Amino acid sequence: MIENNANVIKKELLKVINNFEKPGILFPLEELQENWKNFWFLNGDRWNYNNIKKCPKTYQLLKKIGVKREALFALLKPGSEIKPHKGTGNYVIRCQLPLLNIPNNSSSGIQCGPGPYQGEKRYHYTNKLIIFDDSNWHGAWNNSNLNRIVLIFDVLDPSINEEKYNECKSVHTNK
Repeated sequence: MIENNANVIKKELLKVINNFEKPGILFPLEELQENWKNFWFLNGDRWNYNNIKKCPKTYQLLKKIGVKREALFALLKPGSEIKPHKGTGNYVIRCQLPLLNIPNNSSSGIQCGPGPYQGEKRYHYTNKLIIFDDSNWHGAWNNSNLNRIVLIFDVLDPSINEEKYNECKSVHTNK
């Protein structure tokens, strides 16, 4: 459903492309403050209603598929890298939908695995989802000469139910 509506999402993305923010405390590394910009729909299971108003069709699609925890447009500048890191828990599955300035080759992608710079490299292809467990080590790069933008969102891990999700989220929040 998301891939089939990529052009609808992309139209809304183009309307808000100048409203991206620095990642702030989420990723405090200095180089990321200038190289990685975000437009949040959902952060910590809290919807950003100002941004939703600007992208109502994207919001409806995200709600329809049952997005959890995080949903955002993420811009990575040319020649930039997000160093390997781990997400907060394996109770959601992370999805990326490459939308804009995607080179469709090995110059933009992610790597997921058991340790930093280990595991499978997956390359961004326009409108083709990449799905992975972000509780594993993962990093991203953009070696192209354009700002690369993807839609990032989380969905419930199919092995757990809503009650277990809330339990896991509570444990993570209270750490």
